[in-house]
Amino acid sequence: MLKTKIVTSLNKQLNRELQSAYKYTGMAVYCDNNKLPGCAQWLKLQSSEERVHGMKIYHYLTELGEQVEISAIDTPKQKFKNIKEVFEAALQAEEDITANLVDLTNLALSEKDQLTYNFMQWFLQEQVEELATTRSVIDDIDKLGTSGVGLFMLDEKLAGRAVPQS
Repeated sequence: MLKTKIVTSLNKQLNRELQSAYKYTGMAVYCDNNKLPGCAQWLKLQSSEERVHGMKIYHYLTELGEQVEISAIDTPKQKFKNIKEVFEAALQAEEDITANLVDLTNLALSEKDQLTYNFMQWFLQEQVEELATTRSVIDDIDKLGTSGVGLFMLDEKLAGRAVPQS
């Protein structure tokens, strides 16, 4: 039902979302290894969200009778200089995913694929929240610092992240 270019792009995005989930898991490993359970929990929840995003694409493809293709996932980075570097990497990952989603949305529009164009709107809205949330954590790090009491406060704050409603 979908054009080959759209199916190929959706499969690439599905794999990007799964890779993103794995990146967040690598960041969580760093936090757990550095006794930052709140930061680790925040990142584990983020990893789960990214997997949910990938599975949304998976289900979209299968519901339309298209083939899903999963590719290899690279080993994520697990060593960082400090917590700010972790969240800067998270922000870069979100910016990259956003750019890919915009490209995919524009492809759907140029191919006159209203189903996929409409489907992509949820992802674009979600990215606004993802970018704002990650920038907010970086702002907190800038205020609180990357060590001592400030880092303890940040870790406690991030431990309170609510489980998202899908």
